[in-house]
Amino acid sequence: MQIHILCVGKLKSCSERELFDDYIGRFNQVGSRSGFKPILETEVATSHAEKEAQILVDKAPDMAANFRLDERGKSYTSMEFAKLIEAIRDGGKRNLSFFIGGASGFGNAVKDFAPNAMSFGTATWPHRLVRVMLAEQLYRASTILLNLPYHKA
Repeated sequence: MQIHILCVGKLKSCSERELFDDYIGRFNQVGSRSGFKPILETEVATSHAEKEAQILVDKAPDMAANFRLDERGKSYTSMEFAKLIEAIRDGGKRNLSFFIGGASGFGNAVKDFAPNAMSFGTATWPHRLVRVMLAEQLYRASTILLNLPYHKA
């Protein structure tokens, strides 16, 4: 299964980029043993929320399970998140997409395209940190699925 991260804004050379790349690299190494292809990241320029939303949807893969990161979404424990992506993979989906909005939130195109919202808590997080948190949780989920010792809970 191919995982796509579709984001508003560009992570340039910064500490968040280093962390994101580190966790994505770890996932890509371990995830292949669980049937996952290397994660694909798509960044779109910051604009008006409706324009951003349409560009994100246009770049999204077909036949995907789609989730948007939103503080009003469902929160998952790390174990629940691992089981969720395992169920999507084992259910035959070829693609899994995560949408991360910009400062203006999501336009209607993304809300309609990705009605499933997930949250990293009720706080509002900067989109740069959300990317890092998602990358870490994807890596953690892959280690959980393989019973590797990274996840200690």
